[in-house]
Amino acid sequence: MRKDRLDSVGFATLIGVAGILAANQIIIKIVDQGLQPVFFAGARSAIAILFVAAWMAYRGLWAGCVGLIWGQGF
Repeated sequence: MRKDRLDSVGFATLIGVAGILAANQIIIKIVDQGLQPVFFAGARSAIAILFVAAWMAYRGLWAGCVGLIWGQGF
């Protein structure tokens, strides 16, 4: 089934992700005066790893979770 238009869930998801990305940029500008931007890039990556690991655990991909955690050592 092909959709030619966005449904309400897709539209709300796109708006939500755009809002999160915009808020991220605003927060970086506010706190940039005290810490280096590279610190926040690392913090975002660490948070993303947690979300990916949670998603993998939810999907039952435990071997991938172990590999993800083991890979952090490098």
